[in-house]
Amino acid sequence: MSDKQKSFLISHIDSLGQGVSKIDGEILFIPKTLPGESGICVTKKKQKKVQFAVVDKLNKENDERIQADCPHFEECGGCHFLHTTYEVEIKTKSANLKRLFKKFITEESWETIPAKSRHSYRNRIQVHYDINQNKIGFFKPFENAITNCENCLLPKKEIQQRLKDLVLDNSWKDFVKDSNKGHLELLLDEKNNVSISNNLPYSSGGFSQVNTEMNDILVNRINDIYINLNLNANDLCLDLFGGDGNLTKFFNHKTFVTDSFSKSVAKDHQTFINFDMYKNSVHDFMSHVHGNVGLMIIDPPRSGLKNLDEWVNTIKPKYLLYVSCNPATQKRDIENLVYKNSQEIKFLQSFAIDLFPSTFHLESVVLLELTFNNVIT
Repeated sequence: MSDKQKSFLISHIDSLGQGVSKIDGEILFIPKTLPGESGICVTKKKQKKVQFAVVDKLNKENDERIQADCPHFEECGGCHFLHTTYEVEIKTKSANLKRLFKKFITEESWETIPAKSRHSYRNRIQVHYDINQNKIGFFKPFENAITNCENCLLPKKEIQQRLKDLVLDNSWKDFVKDSNKGHLELLLDEKNNVSISNNLPYSSGGFSQVNTEMNDILVNRINDIYINLNLNANDLCLDLFGGDGNLTKFFNHKTFVTDSFSKSVAKDHQTFINFDMYKNSVHDFMSHVHGNVGLMIIDPPRSGLKNLDEWVNTIKPKYLLYVSCNPATQKRDIENLVYKNSQEIKFLQSFAIDLFPSTFHLESVVLLELTFNNVIT
């Protein structure tokens, strides 16, 4: 074997969908593998005491391995579980989530709601292009190289067809401006029209969940939680990182939503505040809000909110509902509340919704009841 070739034996799948191999003190992370599989891999990247690799040859396969139905799967870094069944995928993701929160939440307290469909669910995708290479598609794992995408199975059928047309007749170049490298975003609107933007920030037209069907389930579950809390009539609600107010659109209480997008979709009970949660302080935010907060919802980007404890101690909500597409940073932020502050915390409810089937991502929801006594600020 060459210096980069290694023998591997997969012990388990981690929260990023990678197989983990530990042989003779070497830790290898290998995507698109399953527990019990062994063979030869090729290392692509080293970081501290771990290495990242791709399969070169499989000597032993897991019985639950299947042939991926996407022709791009082996070359594309977008999906992580198409080499096995959806049942195995959701079981693996659920087990990793329970393991992550085991200090605070018992396994029996978690419910994981599977997706209605494994494919054809995304209402928005980004594809990368390189004019000089005449390439458009997705990035390969561990490489700054673009692989084909015209048969991607994840987007809605309308986007699938538009993407295929763009690639097959090279018409994607008609949308490229000012740069030889960049990305196009394809967005399906409520009228089933596909719009295309070039090199704009992700969701530049306003953030919305990419999985409409599963988002409806999420919104309804959160509304049920809200109703069952029996808040006082004068209590306020907060919808932080609220996008278009999606999570609180069915509420009755006065609700403050932080965002910087269009406010045209605001409901009568919603007040939008153009506010950057990372650049501005909680004290700046509270200059807009006067009254007792019954329910504070936070749905941050993947980076989470490291100073969540500061926000909670200042606002003092009765309940905190933390919604996250990255349970690792969600757990970190909740852990800060548990260990760095003196308020009493009860974990009332926890569940996960698979908004992102075929990938390692999972939407996690945790409801906390907070009692403030001698709070350290």
